[in-house]
Amino acid sequence: MKTTVLLILCIYSMSVFSSGTFVTGNDLYPLCDTLSNEPQSTDTSSAMKRGRDIGICYSSVGVAFESITKLGYVWAVDGKFMVCMEDYYEFYKYTGQQVLDMTMKYLRENPKYRTAPISVIMAGMMRKNFPDSVCLKHRFTDSESKQKPQARVSR
Repeated sequence: MKTTVLLILCIYSMSVFSSGTFVTGNDLYPLCDTLSNEPQSTDTSSAMKRGRDIGICYSSVGVAFESITKLGYVWAVDGKFMVCMEDYYEFYKYTGQQVLDMTMKYLRENPKYRTAPISVIMAGMMRKNFPDSVCLKHRFTDSESKQKPQARVSR
């Protein structure tokens, strides 16, 4: 029963917050920054709250990250730019936890952006951790793509 309720809360949280349009850094930062440091509780109400918080944090940040990596670059520049960014940084290798950690670090270091919607925050975090200048300045040849430098974030 406890697992079922927790699952329902996670799904509800993901569906409510996944659009990211009305979620700001002020909503997410206090909720998500301490999530990985909190000890897990065996208390039912604490476990349900933690499940809800996990759903809100991962879905809001995850959808914003996916929107930018899959759609945002297409609209911003062109399809070749998106392919360059994807090939260069290999976004598919980043886990939800890594994206959440990068986002929380960005908000910790840039508190002035906490009033912004998550989509704007994610764009700033991506620009800081995954500079687009490499794809704007030149296109990769086969030999260059085999010797890609790492992103500025730790995996």
